[in-house]
Amino acid sequence: MKKGIKILLALNAIMFLVLAGLFFLAETYPFHPGDPLFALQSTAESSRVKLAKDPEKRVEMSFDLVERRLADLAMVNKPEKVQPAVAAFDHVLTQAIVSLQSVSETEAPVFYEEVQTLLLRVDLVLGSIEEK
Repeated sequence: MKKGIKILLALNAIMFLVLAGLFFLAETYPFHPGDPLFALQSTAESSRVKLAKDPEKRVEMSFDLVERRLADLAMVNKPEKVQPAVAAFDHVLTQAIVSLQSVSETEAPVFYEEVQTLLLRVDLVLGSIEEK
């Protein structure tokens, strides 16, 4: 019986460490598109957004991820990192648009204004990538 309890405690500790690690990755985002562990970080970030219960909070978190990926795209300095950065940006932008559809009609105009501003920044970043 004691062996079973030890195994159960060990599994709980491992699960806690894994969840803490994923939360750490979602908060600190140390990896960028093209890095080996970026997929794990991206999964942690997306999961964190999906766990938000409030639709407005989910949209805010989604657009925070869009801002992160746009910053990653702006900082690309190697041609081989452009494609992963664009794919990551496209993925989070698609998720943000889907989450925007769940917002009430009274809150939507505020977010649409933010989208307009975001699109201007996207245009600037894409223009700078074309020049490189």
